[in-house]
Amino acid sequence: MSRDDKFQKLFEKQIEFAVDAATHLHTVFSDEKKAQAAEDRVLVREHDGDECMRQGYELLSKTFITQLDKSDIEAMFKNLDDILDSMEGVVRRIRSHSVKQFTPHSVQIVWIIIKMTSELQAMVAQIPKLSSQRASEIVGILKALEREADDLRWGCIKTLADNVSSAVKSQDALVLGIAQNERYVWEQLISKLEQTTNHCFHLAVTIVGVVRKEGR
Repeated sequence: MSRDDKFQKLFEKQIEFAVDAATHLHTVFSDEKKAQAAEDRVLVREHDGDECMRQGYELLSKTFITQLDKSDIEAMFKNLDDILDSMEGVVRRIRSHSVKQFTPHSVQIVWIIIKMTSELQAMVAQIPKLSSQRASEIVGILKALEREADDLRWGCIKTLADNVSSAVKSQDALVLGIAQNERYVWEQLISKLEQTTNHCFHLAVTIVGVVRKEGR
């Protein structure tokens, strides 16, 4: 196997880990009985992705000539790692704040992450023969999904702010304290979820740049 093929295989492994992590992240948000094991799986997949990136950088340091620009290979590994890191960050925040119930907005964003990572898995697999036109079409799909996730994030933030306003009007210190804490926790969590979709989009943009440099 050529070194270029080895880079491609590592890209494919990393996005496979991201798809698996996204699937288990959905389990965290939808099945309380299986949440603990699913959280563990997300953390394992993030570690697996780190190992892929380490192997990729090590291979890159020993390779003088590559089909793709070295800077593009580095960007690919970094973008893939960012996706997994963000999902790990979601799980870490869920655990640190002992979150057991999830907002409708957050569940919808997790579904978007599943869709985006699945689109990216197909895109990454096609890199050696992907056309600029097809790559641009996929970027358009992912951009629409990213915007949807951003709208959901703002919808969640507005709901949280409204809850705090209602708590203030209630003049009940306990109710207000709960609402403020909920806002603090969820603003962090929903933003980390939405950030995952940003990283997915950035990977797609990087792939488009790679394909265009190849003159396809």
